[in-house]
Amino acid sequence: MTQGFSYTPTTTDIPVVFQDSFVNATISATQAWSLFFTGGTSEGQLGKKRVTGWLWNYFLFGVIFASIAEITIFNGF
Repeated sequence: MTQGFSYTPTTTDIPVVFQDSFVNATISATQAWSLFFTGGTSEGQLGKKRVTGWLWNYFLFGVIFASIAEITIFNGF
């Protein structure tokens, strides 16, 4: 049985990280977090401000530092 169906994906169907225009692109921390939160589909979802990327970076570093400090301090109790 012949289906006669031909599908060619457009750039909106392909995640941003797999598009040809993204291969040698330099992205900011905000764009990286946006790609992380959207599963690679949008790099501008969090906006263009660099402060947003810094906020998420510092939040992640704070969580890691607090976890290590908690394990170190309260390990003996």
